[in-house]
Amino acid sequence: MTLWEFPLHYDDGTVVGQTVLAEGTNEADAGAAAVVAVSGHPGLALSRPGRVVPPEVETKWREIYGDAFPGIVSDAGRLALYARGIADE
Repeated sequence: MTLWEFPLHYDDGTVVGQTVLAEGTNEADAGAAAVVAVSGHPGLALSRPGRVVPPEVETKWREIYGDAFPGIVSDAGRLALYARGIADE
């Protein structure tokens, strides 16, 4: 399945700096899975629309997390920078 990302924000619109990665055949399927990941965190909401994770980035996220999706990840942490090809490998 395709990996999608949904940035997070609080109910008041404040950006969190984290993203939910979720699998789905389309945005609606992935969004439904992403909602499960944030359901235990009151006040968090998904930013829509979701975006398909580019294949080279998806490969790195899967290297890091295997099949542990949906999951909440940092936008700027070391693993995120690695996955997005920004950090030294």
